[in-house]
Amino acid sequence: MIKIGLLATLEGPFRILGEDGVRGAQMALAEFDYQAAGQPVDLVIRGTNAIGDYAALAAADLIDQEACDLIVGPLSGDEGVAIREFAKQRPDHVFINGTAGSQA
Repeated sequence: MIKIGLLATLEGPFRILGEDGVRGAQMALAEFDYQAAGQPVDLVIRGTNAIGDYAALAAADLIDQEACDLIVGPLSGDEGVAIREFAKQRPDHVFINGTAGSQA
């Protein structure tokens, strides 16, 4: 099984964007019957509250407790910076952060 962790803002003013990201990931995985490389895929979602420290804690949970193979997200620049620093401590995991931008 491949476990994908998704970091999303699920509270506050960016909530709608986080919810859209979750739905997009679910739709993409459903299109491939939650399969990749001949293996089942499990999507594990964690909220970040658009706060860098929360994002890093959520990423740690996804790796340490949920045993995710890769992490997708987060949304905001503050979260992205925190995840960048966290990822340096976890070089054996894959982090995908495609669109983090400033909250200002």
